[in-house]
Amino acid sequence: MNAFPNAPARSIPMLNGARLWPVLMACAIGMVSYGNDVWGAESRSPSTSAAQAQLLVEDTTSRVLAAMSRDREAVQAESALASQVVQSIVMPNVDLKRISQLVLGKHWRKATKDQQERFMAAFGAQLVRTYVIAVTDYLTVSDKIGVEISYLPVNMSKDKKKALVRSRIGKSSTHVSIDYRLHRVNDTWKVYDVLVEGVSIVSTYRKSYAEAAIKRGIDHVIERIAVQNRKFGPA
Repeated sequence: MNAFPNAPARSIPMLNGARLWPVLMACAIGMVSYGNDVWGAESRSPSTSAAQAQLLVEDTTSRVLAAMSRDREAVQAESALASQVVQSIVMPNVDLKRISQLVLGKHWRKATKDQQERFMAAFGAQLVRTYVIAVTDYLTVSDKIGVEISYLPVNMSKDKKKALVRSRIGKSSTHVSIDYRLHRVNDTWKVYDVLVEGVSIVSTYRKSYAEAAIKRGIDHVIERIAVQNRKFGPA
């Protein structure tokens, strides 16, 4: 099952025929290449800020995997239960408003308050179901070949307000790179993008939804997402 129904075709590394998708947002920023003058790897002792950013990613990932594994049969049988697990553990650590703004771009600024709220509700549900599929795929692969998650030194912006938490899933020769972009919101780290093998989830969604918004308007985009969510099952 394609966890990103609107994503353009792209070759993703395969392990024993099983597709690996991101384990944390779940969530979904443009394909921006940051130069060394902006980001710098903290390869020695990470600052408290960097350590906190990585801890949030590690803790969220381990908690949701533990919850899904503990109730494996139940969450596999009932998508709503799996969604509840993700909603309660993952989404509080995601800046849904920021992601929505980045995905819609200029269309966000043109949208009414009601449209913005309806888009966030629909898109948030889509991120949840995407994450549910991702975790399910991960658990299946992990059961078969014992896939591991490792973390690299965190990259921080000069002002320490943004962090790039880098992780690798799989063996050294056949791994998938999953990187998380976070920023500080009221002294709390929040995820605002996930990159799979360098491909931004936000950028992928933005391309698809921006084209639809130009052709048929923001209400059409919201309904399109809602239809996809209903196909997945009750939330």
